[in-house]
Amino acid sequence: MLCNNFMYVQNLYIFLNNMCVGNKVATITVRVPEEIRREMKKFRHINWSEVIRQAIAEELKREKMRRASQTIDKLRAKSKVKWDSVAVIREWREKRR
Repeated sequence: MLCNNFMYVQNLYIFLNNMCVGNKVATITVRVPEEIRREMKKFRHINWSEVIRQAIAEELKREKMRRASQTIDKLRAKSKVKWDSVAVIREWREKRR
């Protein structure tokens, strides 16, 4: 997908010009190599702002999931109670009979 190529290009710089407060929208500037800009101009029907918004939103979602997973792993490692999910499931299945 073009979005992935676009987001991982070397020399991609994103500058935050305004902070997002409430329902206000932040303005960012994206710098891309001239070659990519020429390619983008060939596809004027594509809303590049929306492509970038979606790519940023997806990356934020992935990062939040990574952090949540790390937090869960840390909590699990700290837990003194070790349990076997297979044993728990078997126990509950036996109780149904």
